[in-house]
Amino acid sequence: MTMFPPPVTKGRAEISWRLVDDQMQPVDCATTPISSIRVSFGREPVTVNCGDDNKVVFQELAPDRYPLVISLLAASGGQLGQHLANVVVEGGKTAEYQHDFVVSSSGLESGDLRIRWAVDMMPAHLRCAALGAENVRVRTSVGALEEVDETIACKEGVLLIKDLTRGSYNFRLDMLSKTSTTVGFPATLRNIRVNQGETTEESVSFVSVLPEKAGLRASWTIGSTVAQDACDMVNADTVDIQVRTDAAGTINLIETSTSCKAGEFVLDDLPAGPGSTGMGLRVTMRLFDTRVGTIPLDIQTVRRVVLKAAETSTLAVDFQVEP
Repeated sequence: MTMFPPPVTKGRAEISWRLVDDQMQPVDCATTPISSIRVSFGREPVTVNCGDDNKVVFQELAPDRYPLVISLLAASGGQLGQHLANVVVEGGKTAEYQHDFVVSSSGLESGDLRIRWAVDMMPAHLRCAALGAENVRVRTSVGALEEVDETIACKEGVLLIKDLTRGSYNFRLDMLSKTSTTVGFPATLRNIRVNQGETTEESVSFVSVLPEKAGLRASWTIGSTVAQDACDMVNADTVDIQVRTDAAGTINLIETSTSCKAGEFVLDDLPAGPGSTGMGLRVTMRLFDTRVGTIPLDIQTVRRVVLKAAETSTLAVDFQVEP
């Protein structure tokens, strides 16, 4: 006679959260930039509007330990805060878990951002005047968590932006003449993270003339397995690629992301170095599962990648992630 194992008794989980101030008193969603809360509990995430019921119930769960991610989201989709935990579900029982997010009376806690710039790889105070660049305008992209639009003398070479709501930002910087016409080419900063109570430091370099161009083809595998097959095995969905000048990585040139399964990404219009010497770059590639958080599964850095005019250089990395 065939024996069948007894059916597994399922459990459930109740995940709840509160917004509180430093005195643990409730904070109204309307006083914060929070638009919604996303809860991931070992399955597709559930999103609820901030101000609605602050609880999500997950039914029919097999007994196990489940990863929990609670994310606070702005209307633009940017992440304002996140909490990670593990919750044990037992058969026939309800696992209850609550987390308190501490926010200030004016919303989420803030941090500062200091942006420095050079021009043609030279100090701003030496190069701005020679180019007729009077000011630098610094702006956030459309849909930012908090709008920034500030203008400061180009020769200063630095701007401190205080009390930014913590989260990720994209910026565009323009050099302007006395008549507010654009000088040279804009500079960009992408995915800049501002943390609570900290000062984030970032640097860019303007170019006054268009340099010779080169390309870079970056490819990746995971545990020596092609990305098309390996990404699902390790639950990876995104690869971020950051290119910075020289081995020290002092100036950010570009930062972008693409699908993990793509297996490669080609960057065009990168500045090339002169003649046979080329320009040395540092390339950092990060592997993510963006569905559960912002902590990379693995990071690979390649130093002294040489770009030569009118050529496409190649590099390949092998991410190391346990399935």
